[in-house]
Amino acid sequence: MLGPALGAQMNHTRAFPVGPAQKKRKGIWIMRNFIANEQGLETVEYAIIAGLIVVGTVAAITAIGTWVSGKFTALKTALGA
Repeated sequence: MLGPALGAQMNHTRAFPVGPAQKKRKGIWIMRNFIANEQGLETVEYAIIAGLIVVGTVAAITAIGTWVSGKFTALKTALGA
């Protein structure tokens, strides 16, 4: 009796047939689960925050690089080279 009860509990692991219509249905099922899952939203939020941090870092490094380049150009001009 343990086998059928255990099998009934593990119904969510069913295999999907392979075909265009079944793949589309599987994709819809995956998207519904992703949208309903709160952890998916947290993941998206963290990805957005990480993206903003990367954009800010790149902007800061670019600005510093431009400033340093200007200083070296001014130094080169002052030295007459």
